[in-house]
Amino acid sequence: MKRLIFMLSGSAVFGIVAYFFLIFFANWYGERYIHSDEDISIIYLVFLFVLCVSVVIGGIGGNIVYKNLTSRSSRPGGPSDF
Repeated sequence: MKRLIFMLSGSAVFGIVAYFFLIFFANWYGERYIHSDEDISIIYLVFLFVLCVSVVIGGIGGNIVYKNLTSRSSRPGGPSDF
């Protein structure tokens, strides 16, 4: 259950951070390069792809953090054995 919480938290954090970066990029890109509805639909699909990839990377990162935290606590001779 803890692993799932770490993975969901990592996904949420990476997704939110990517979303805010995409908002700033969309404002910059939209003013300069979007001239038609086709341009909007193309950039929208790219943004959805980037957001999905960032959520997956966040889940993988959360899993790695969970593995590192649990492997440190199960090693003999660690800081908790004083």
